[in-house]
Amino acid sequence: MEFQRGAARFEVTWPQEIVDEGTGEVVEYDLTLKVSGKLSYPVSWDIAVLLHNTRIDGIGYHPWFNDVDGNEQEGWHRHVWNERAKHAKGKKCVSGFDGELSFEEFLIRTFKEVRITLNQVDSDPELF
Repeated sequence: MEFQRGAARFEVTWPQEIVDEGTGEVVEYDLTLKVSGKLSYPVSWDIAVLLHNTRIDGIGYHPWFNDVDGNEQEGWHRHVWNERAKHAKGKKCVSGFDGELSFEEFLIRTFKEVRITLNQVDSDPELF
């Protein structure tokens, strides 16, 4: 994780494989996880999961936003994948991020929400 003037920035890309149900062929692709924000300013914290440099999931904060139903909302949101448009620019409210959170707690909650599994290597005390 890179720290500059109280801000954190982390990016990791890892290879994935999936079997194409139509052809039975193994398809390889890369997923990228980006984490950023000012450590002392929780509403700046953001995570994004990208495929081919396109956000497919993520969690962030906006003082106000229009959700996928067109309603004006505020606060923490999750990006929603739109299959037809092939992006996750839509947003829906997400709970569990208000109140006093450390950056580590934010990461653990967001990873759980977007189903990123941590393993023993990820719990290295040097990570945080």
